[in-house]
Amino acid sequence: MRFTTENEMHNFDFVEAVLQGVDKRNDHVDVMLANVKILGTNSCNRDIVSKRTNDLVVRIAGNTWRLYEEGYQLFDADLKPIKTVEDRLVKEEDIQHDLDLFTDCFLDSFEKQNGVYVMTLRVEDHTWRLEIDGTKDTEMWDRFLSL
Repeated sequence: MRFTTENEMHNFDFVEAVLQGVDKRNDHVDVMLANVKILGTNSCNRDIVSKRTNDLVVRIAGNTWRLYEEGYQLFDADLKPIKTVEDRLVKEEDIQHDLDLFTDCFLDSFEKQNGVYVMTLRVEDHTWRLEIDGTKDTEMWDRFLSL
């Protein structure tokens, strides 16, 4: 990869990014994304304006992850709750399979919160949350594109 940053996730905008894949290795997790905005504050962005890139890899040092199908609440016409569904934790052995099915879905967010990288995915009529415990992140990409 031609451009590399470390611990600069805050200098990217992942809203509306497209998930291309997630691979878990022995000591890290690679998240491959397209349509990611590179903010003007990014250390590799020589322009003042935001740019965009495809084929961005976010490598997270760590290999503990959890996937949740986020819960929801249904209301009747009078806004009275009629059904509540709690978050559902996906079994460890099913996580990679489920993530493979989510290729080409959109991200609502991707950020680091107290040592946990949290990615929210919009998949058809559900949202999913991937949490990865990690110590650092490395972002790698090949080129800057115009918005």
